[in-house]
Amino acid sequence: MTATSIKARYRELIAPDKRYLTIIAAFSVFLFVSYSFRYSTFLTHGFAAYYAYAKLLLDGEFTPDVFDYKYFNQKLTEFGFSRVQDAPNNIPTNAFALAALAVFQPVTAKFIWTLLSLALYAASIRKLLRIYEIPTLSHLGLALIALSCLWRPSYENMAYGQLYIALLFLYSLSLQGFSQRKDYSAAWPIGLMVFIKGYGLLNAAWLLLSKRYKGWIVFTTAFMSLVFASLPFLGQEVWSAYYENVFLKLISTIVGNTAYQTLSSLFAHLLHSDPAPPSSSLLALPLNSVQMITFIVQTALIVFVLYCGKKAGSAHHTLTYSALLATAVVTAPLAEQHHYVLFLPLTFALLAKMFAADNSKVTLSLSNVIIMLAVILIAIPIPYKNTQSELFPWFLLGYPKLLAGLLLIGCSCSILYKSNVTDVYHPSAN
Repeated sequence: MTATSIKARYRELIAPDKRYLTIIAAFSVFLFVSYSFRYSTFLTHGFAAYYAYAKLLLDGEFTPDVFDYKYFNQKLTEFGFSRVQDAPNNIPTNAFALAALAVFQPVTAKFIWTLLSLALYAASIRKLLRIYEIPTLSHLGLALIALSCLWRPSYENMAYGQLYIALLFLYSLSLQGFSQRKDYSAAWPIGLMVFIKGYGLLNAAWLLLSKRYKGWIVFTTAFMSLVFASLPFLGQEVWSAYYENVFLKLISTIVGNTAYQTLSSLFAHLLHSDPAPPSSSLLALPLNSVQMITFIVQTALIVFVLYCGKKAGSAHHTLTYSALLATAVVTAPLAEQHHYVLFLPLTFALLAKMFAADNSKVTLSLSNVIIMLAVILIAIPIPYKNTQSELFPWFLLGYPKLLAGLLLIGCSCSILYKSNVTDVYHPSAN
C-alpha cells in the first residue's frame, strides 16, 4: 500500500459523513480487544474441557474413562484447573482442536488461544465483508465492524476460550468457496467443523440438495479421512463410551434452562416432564411426549428452511447456506449464548440486503424493523438467566437470543420464499 493510498483511506475515514461512525467502530474494536486480553489468562470452563481433551490425547490417556465426570474433573485438577469443573460432553475428535496448545501450561495456552481467536475473528469479519461485497470503509462496512466487536456472544467466546470463533472462520472459508462455486473450498472446512465440533451437517446436506455433488463428495471424503486418521488415537472403545455416556444422554434427556437458548430447552421449560414440575412450567407432560414435540418442531424448522431455499433457487443459495448454520444453533441439544457467534454470517447477509440500494439508507419496512430488533437482542448483554424460575409467561423473557435467532431465520425464509429479488450478495456467484 503506497503513501498516497494510505492518505486517501485516511481522508475517507475522517470524511464528515463517516467521522462519528469511524470513531464508534474504532472504539468498539478497542473494547473487544481490551476485554479479550483482560480474560486471556483466566482459566474457565469451556477452555478447560478443550485443553483437557487435547492433553489427554497427547499423553496417550484418552481412554473411555474420560467420559466419567468424576475422573475427568480429577484430570482437570491435575492439569492446573483447580477451581474449574466441566463436563466431558464434546465428541472425541474434539481432542485434536487444541492439541498444538496442550504442550504448554494452561495459562500460556489460554493466552495463545486468545491471540489466535482475535486473529481468526478479524479474518472472519474481513471475509464476510468481501463475500457480501461490502466495502470495509463504507457506512455499512464500518457499522458491521462495530456490530461484530459489540456482539455479546463473541465476548463470551473470548472469555471462556471457546471454539466458536474458529468455527466461524472455517464457515467463512466455506461460504466464500460456496459463493464462488468452488466446491472443494466450500466442502473441506465443513468437514473439519463437523470433525471437531459437530456443526456443519446441515450445510453439508445443502451441498447435496443444491446439486453440488462434487462438494458433497469432497466433504464426505475429508470428514471420513479425518475420522479414519484419528482411529489409532481414539479407538472403538472410546467411541462406544462416548455413545453410551454422552450421546444417548443428550438425546434422551432435555434440559429446560434459560442458559441454553435452544428450542429443546424452551419446550422442556414449557412442558416440564418431571413428575413434580416447577410452578413456572405451563404443562406437565411425560418425557417421551416432550421429546416428540421437540423433535417434530425442530425437524419442521429444518425442512422449512430447506424448502424455502429450494424454492428460491440458485439466486439465494448463499442466504440459505447461512440460514442453515443459524438453524443448527437453535436446534442444537445444548447451545449457550456463545454459540450465537455463528449467527454473524446470516446477520451480515440480511443487513447487506437491507442496505443493498444505498449503503447509508434503509427502508423502514416491518421486516427490516424485525431484523434490526433481532440483531440488537443478540448483540446486547441481557441478564436473561435470572428469569429461570419466573412464572409463565414471564419466563419466556429468558429466551431472548433464541427468539431473536428464530426471527432472523424467519426473515430469511420470507426472503427465500418470495424469491422475487435478485441475489444482492454475489450476483454472479450462483
